[in-house]
Amino acid sequence: MSFRSRVSRDLTIFEERIHRTAQLSIVLQLSFAQSSHTHLSLILFNGMYNVRKQGFSAQPLQRYYTKNLK
Repeated sequence: MSFRSRVSRDLTIFEERIHRTAQLSIVLQLSFAQSSHTHLSLILFNGMYNVRKQGFSAQPLQRYYTKNLK
């Protein structure tokens, strides 16, 4: 599996988790940096999270929503 297809698959899984967790519209922007790292930028209503492609999870966002949107 190519790098781009792995990233695409991971983005899809991540987006599904976010929508199940938060039920909010989230814009996912994928930007390929000049380095070998791929950054996923999650732009939320009142915050921005930059998560490295390797080992990202929905846990920080679950904590964010639990704390701020009750």
